[in-house]
Amino acid sequence: MQLNVIYPVKRRSDISSLEVEKGIFITDMKAGAYFRLNSTGKRVWELIDGRKSAEEIVRLVTNEFAVEEETTRKEVGEFLENMKENKLVDFVDAPLK
Repeated sequence: MQLNVIYPVKRRSDISSLEVEKGIFITDMKAGAYFRLNSTGKRVWELIDGRKSAEEIVRLVTNEFAVEEETTRKEVGEFLENMKENKLVDFVDAPLK
């Protein structure tokens, strides 16, 4: 996935979540679907706040987990692509300032 570096990423407001040991469950009641995220996925999910771009999320995760930026970019890109395909996240229309 080509990460959008200009627009913030936001979660759908009607998605519910439940923290579990070493991760989080997120539930889309409309679609009848749920997803279990590990601790890294949980952190990315927390960072998707409608203000941070994918690029900013990559930087934060790279620093917090002390991993290579290229690896983080690939994995966060795949994560966001999956979340977008499942209509759990979208990019905000207004660019970051």
